[in-house]
Amino acid sequence: MIKAPILAMAFGLLGAVALPLDTSSDALKQDCTMRGGTWVPMADHSVCVCDVHHRCLMKHSDVISPPCAHGVVRIEDTLRDRLPAHCQNCVCIQGEPSIPRIVMASIPRSGNSWSRDMIELVTKRATETVFPETFRAFEDGPNSERETYSATWSEASDLYRHECGHVHDCSHIKPGSDFIVAKTHSPFILTHGGAAGTHGTNLSDAGVGVFNILPVRNPLDNWDAWHRWLVGKGRNEQLAEWPLDRFVEHWLGFHRLWQDTLPYSAQPRYIFRFEDLASDDKRVRLFHGLVNVLPYGNRKAGDEMAKSMAAVEAALSDPRVAPREKNNRAADDVLWTGHLRYSRENITYVIDSCREYLDRFGYLDLYQGWLNMLDMQAEQEKLYVDFQRFPDAHYSQKPTN
Repeated sequence: MIKAPILAMAFGLLGAVALPLDTSSDALKQDCTMRGGTWVPMADHSVCVCDVHHRCLMKHSDVISPPCAHGVVRIEDTLRDRLPAHCQNCVCIQGEPSIPRIVMASIPRSGNSWSRDMIELVTKRATETVFPETFRAFEDGPNSERETYSATWSEASDLYRHECGHVHDCSHIKPGSDFIVAKTHSPFILTHGGAAGTHGTNLSDAGVGVFNILPVRNPLDNWDAWHRWLVGKGRNEQLAEWPLDRFVEHWLGFHRLWQDTLPYSAQPRYIFRFEDLASDDKRVRLFHGLVNVLPYGNRKAGDEMAKSMAAVEAALSDPRVAPREKNNRAADDVLWTGHLRYSRENITYVIDSCREYLDRFGYLDLYQGWLNMLDMQAEQEKLYVDFQRFPDAHYSQKPTN
């Protein structure tokens, strides 16, 4: 019995357009089989998948195109990679990836880049991404000027990387060999296009790895940071496309996928909060926990991962990853003033929409605290008004003997 794609619900929540594959299209079917895929009829359309014991791989070209994996489907109890229609650079390759892939998935503006730098410093391995990226890094240490670098495609991992990592430390960081950490914002970032221009493409799908690293951030601060990032990039016209309800819909869809949807929900994972990165003590403890659960083998002397608490603390003392002014919105003194930054309506909306995940990540008490502060503020304002009315009510009264 052929089963429906297990990601249909997750992508539907994000408003993605379903693949409108024409089951009668001989051209699409031929294109699929030529790339090593299998043309499989589904309930209302057909999909091109990599067959059993294969994996989806992009054959590199100079033309920037989306990665092959558009999601995972379960067919006759077998997980398979799905190839998007018209992806001419996608092929099915026999066997498993030669290097274990650890997927680091987060919603944009929830500490992904900051966390990548810290992961590189404690693991001594460069992180990688599913799409070519440019980034700014220090040229000769944290006190020097920042330089812009571009990641290049790696045939070994079928990902894009910089040899010295995102932190750009060529004396300590090496390309992944015993494992690869792949950055993704899937399924938050979607684009509509491709050769046909008619299907939704998951631009940052990293596929299924062996371990998931999942930074999270409370939705209202995440939404605010997303808006500020759009403004900083000169994309003010896109602000209207991201009202709170749409962002919350994407925020929920992302976490439902990674937390509660197979096969991801059955994988080992490590969850930490963006807000905890502002504390040096919490940062050391959470990354000490991470490096001691990552799947990796033994290394040669001098190339050991920082596993002890002291070694992690030393790695994270690097000024390049110290909390900076731009990250101060994670600090406690700012975090606890959400009632001054967000309306009662928005706080209540997020609690009602995201209660389960707010509770799961430890944000529910924070949001309820914001509402309590608003109640206290309203009571204080009432007391102030009453105090100001006192002269009118009492000064004109005659004193009693």
